[in-house]
Amino acid sequence: MSNKGILICGLPCSGKTTFIAALWHTVFYKQTTTTLVLNSFPKNRSYINRLAKNWATFKPLDRTTLTENNQISLNVRDVGSGRNFDLNLPDLSGENWQNLWINRSCSDEIANLVKNSDCVMLFIHADKIIQPICIEIDQYDDDEVVVTDFKEWDPTKSPTQVVLVDMLQSILQIREGETRARLAIVISAWDKARATGLTPETYLGSYFPLLKQYIDSSRKIGECKIFGVSAIGGDLEVAAELTRIKEHSVATERVQVVSGDIECKDLTLPIHWLISKNDE
Repeated sequence: MSNKGILICGLPCSGKTTFIAALWHTVFYKQTTTTLVLNSFPKNRSYINRLAKNWATFKPLDRTTLTENNQISLNVRDVGSGRNFDLNLPDLSGENWQNLWINRSCSDEIANLVKNSDCVMLFIHADKIIQPICIEIDQYDDDEVVVTDFKEWDPTKSPTQVVLVDMLQSILQIREGETRARLAIVISAWDKARATGLTPETYLGSYFPLLKQYIDSSRKIGECKIFGVSAIGGDLEVAAELTRIKEHSVATERVQVVSGDIECKDLTLPIHWLISKNDE
């Protein structure tokens, strides 16, 4: 039996809790083929049961509060290798991770979770991106740039990729002395990004070039894989999309998971890739 701590991180509303809700429904009901299967039920599953029920019935999921620390433990088996794993998946508020950027600090509790993690799963919402702002030059005065529309800096409105790079740097610094972190990046709400015609890998490079460069050059990051995931299958606030996804008689049929040439309904795929290193 191997214990694996997967650090699930991301900014507020990046899809972490929705993924966990859909993941639990997937492994509980076994209505789709998966790379990981559930061995036994966790002792305390009231939290994930509530999440999964709301997900399956198209109800909005409660946002994880700043003070909540929902530790989810799953005992699973790798179908291919037969190995068993105890997975620890903390579902923390995105504000905890955002505060690494805003406050330049984190609690001892968060630091311990980071230190005890074996790998990292970073969530990015495809429809909630703050892009960098280009500086507009209104006029020239003796070759000096004059800025006429000054706004006070607000750290909560910083470009998304800048915050994510800083967040990853902070996490990897806390893990100082540990092995290089294996990183899975989940671009959630992938249904919003499909129209670009890009793969998850090229999407990251096009929309998050700074983050991509950091990942490629960091000596503290081991292997990295990009996944496009739509755990809901569409936008619940758009009537036509809600009608479309409600037509699926099996809830997991609306799930989309894309990585490279693979397109499937298996939400265990990112986790399987993270924990399969020792199986190779």
